[in-house]
Amino acid sequence: MDYMGIDHHKQYSHLTLVDERRKEIKSDRVENFRREVEAFLKGVEYKIVVAIEAGRSCYTMVDLIKGLRV
Repeated sequence: MDYMGIDHHKQYSHLTLVDERRKEIKSDRVENFRREVEAFLKGVEYKIVVAIEAGRSCYTMVDLIKGLRV
């Protein structure tokens, strides 16, 4: 299983994906669009546990993530 942390901002987020041993798989800044998050996760074949920074606009990312396979 992999883990993804999301530092969420209004127009973009910083996503970091790590494995069970806390080894960074990838990290990048993406715009808050479904296609951008899907492109970031392309090639990831495992289940992912996601943690999103709490804030006023974090539910935008929560709704986006809910529609994905993670």
